Formats: sequence, C-alpha cells, structure tokens
Amino acid sequence: MTTHGVPSPIAIHFSIDGRHGVLEARHIAEALQILFEPDDPSAFR
Repeated sequence: MTTHGVPSPIAIHFSIDGRHGVLEARHIAEALQILFEPDDPSAFR
C-alpha cells in the first residue's frame, strides 16, 4: 500500500503461512527476465 493507504494497482498482495508479501510488476518482470523499461520510451506512444 502507498503512504496514503491506497493499494498500488501494479502490486499483488499475498499471504503464505501467515506472512504478508507484496509482488510488484518490476519483481515479476525480473523473475521472468523481461525488460521492465523499454530501451527507447518514444517507441511506446
């Protein structure tokens, strides 16, 4: 969650064995070895 208490739209909140975890888009992209940011941002208009 953000500092204002609003959940991030790009985060997955989960609980395993009573422990809370958060995965964000960047974590998922890194795990799948996908470039998170394009090399040339102007290519994505």
